[in-house]
Amino acid sequence: MKKTYVALYSTLFISASLLQACQSSEPNDTSSNQVPEEEQQSENHEHDEEEQDNLEAAVPTEPTTKDICIYCEMGIPHGDDPKALFTAQAITADGERLFFDDSGCLENAEAEASEPFSEAWVKDFTTNEWIQKSESTVVYDENLETQMSYHYAFFQSEDEATSYVEDSDGELSSWDQIKEDAEARASGGHGGMMHHGEGEEGDHGHGEGHGDEGDDHEDEESHSH
Repeated sequence: MKKTYVALYSTLFISASLLQACQSSEPNDTSSNQVPEEEQQSENHEHDEEEQDNLEAAVPTEPTTKDICIYCEMGIPHGDDPKALFTAQAITADGERLFFDDSGCLENAEAEASEPFSEAWVKDFTTNEWIQKSESTVVYDENLETQMSYHYAFFQSEDEATSYVEDSDGELSSWDQIKEDAEARASGGHGGMMHHGEGEEGDHGHGEGHGDEGDDHEDEESHSH
């Protein structure tokens, strides 16, 4: 009988000891999992900051006197310069900001880029505010003096673009037409990133053509940096 009690007490003692050992080991298991969790939180925080930086980068900014057109390397009209209305800017797929002195340079630069631009903006002709290229209504008016004589203006409102056309010698156009004009000018034998501002002869789809013969271009040296 006594041997039975002794065996029972021994079994209970061993079980209690094992249970206590298991409970005492639980905090160590929990603490061992805290390191990767903290690392994950740090990675999530860095990712959120990166996304915020990308969001802020995708906002148009005004060019400075030091900025030049990445395509033709001429100065960017800014401030009160009337030709500032026809400038453009873009963000590349790598997050680099580029400025352009005229819409044709924007088109040719994107055509030469390894990837399409992630975002692009032009100026609203009515408000002088930056608007997304994809949401703009295009108007061609040969009387508009733009930096590289592409003669295109842009409107956020299609109604305002139509009103402008009705009150002027302009006509509704498109970014496809700008691209066609820009490609025609770029293939005129000048090559490289320079001298794309010089117009070419030929019909570009608007009667007498958009490419000027260089008569109303300003001296390139006065714009280059």
